[in-house]
Amino acid sequence: MPDKVPKELKALADDLAVEATDRKLYLKSEPLEYGFRFYLPGEGGRGQFSVYYSPKKKRYTVVAPADIDPDLVPLVQLAQIKTGARLPGESTQEREPLTWEEVISDKPALSAHIVSRLADLQAAGYFVEEFARLPGGVQLVFGEGPAALRVNLYCGKDGRIKVVPAAKKSHELTLICEMLKPEGGLAAAMPEAERGLDTWLGTDEAGKGDYFGPLVVAGFLVDWEVVAELEGMGLAESKGMPKARVLSLARLLWGRFKDRCTVVEIGPERYNRLYEDFRGTGGKLNLLLGWAHARTIKEARQRQRIPTVVIDKFGASWNITRYLGDVRDVKLMFRPRAESNPAVAAASILAKARFLERLDKLSEEAGMTLPAGAGANVIVAGRAVVETHGRDFLNRVAKVHFKTTERIEEPPPAEES
Repeated sequence: MPDKVPKELKALADDLAVEATDRKLYLKSEPLEYGFRFYLPGEGGRGQFSVYYSPKKKRYTVVAPADIDPDLVPLVQLAQIKTGARLPGESTQEREPLTWEEVISDKPALSAHIVSRLADLQAAGYFVEEFARLPGGVQLVFGEGPAALRVNLYCGKDGRIKVVPAAKKSHELTLICEMLKPEGGLAAAMPEAERGLDTWLGTDEAGKGDYFGPLVVAGFLVDWEVVAELEGMGLAESKGMPKARVLSLARLLWGRFKDRCTVVEIGPERYNRLYEDFRGTGGKLNLLLGWAHARTIKEARQRQRIPTVVIDKFGASWNITRYLGDVRDVKLMFRPRAESNPAVAAASILAKARFLERLDKLSEEAGMTLPAGAGANVIVAGRAVVETHGRDFLNRVAKVHFKTTERIEEPPPAEES
């Protein structure tokens, strides 16, 4: 028997055995490193519970399934009384189930989804202590104090529900997230044709609509084992995701799946030269995008065989196929909002992270913040760049074919006297 088990817990095992005998139950016990597992032979998961002791926290924990065999409930209660332990997530206060009105969200579909899960969560002993609105979502808080478990839920424009753990990963937090996830996980949001794939590359770009910064195209290669890991990471498309979260997820992807990541970055100076070359041949921006996606596919293909590529549609397929050269054994699947495919979602994270990192570097070179997008604040920043560094410097930090350049070069309005 392990020495790490306190003598009080060994005595508890004896007490439970006596109580079980009185109740005509054949209860067996199995010593664990820091406790005991008690079980009814042949009854499966419902016929067991465990009692642990934490030397560091100097307290006991009782772990039991939500649907435990009713015959074991008195024994679990005895274990709690003897040790002063509570079940994980159990509250000492009486609880009233949350109502629809109490889960406030500006996303009705998200509210309905949360409410549909509350009963199961509460049955498992997990109660929502508080919740807070987030941009496009809700944060649910389970428990109180430093040990509270926090989960963020978001609802995308396509109606997909995303569940993201917002606290240090633990067994309980993982269980809560699993209970909150929509049925089917990431695969449920994919078209049937994509659910039939075995291995595939997803590609997406960032910076296409941003005046400052590079154009970045990224690829991410997946199979179903990788998809399962992505789901556990709380993967979501990068659009609308906070910068810190994008960078954090990108670091995770590079750290865990380096050989599956491909990024093609086209800095502003090179972008401006390429744009002029493509325009000289009668092409438009989609041809430049197609060339960058094709290069991403070919670079990824140098490391592994890629039977299929799923691409977020930005134009006709020939924008890419014309630049693939002798690559004829790759099937291309184009569709709008392809970021619902986990490979494309991961690629969007990689592309957005690289774009944000390079935009920060260019801001350092300019000595001022270069904002993303192409709005009024970009025009203000562009004029500041020209005033500080001269017109030629724009070519180093911006995509000068944007109409934004004309606005930047317009003389400022005359002041009224």
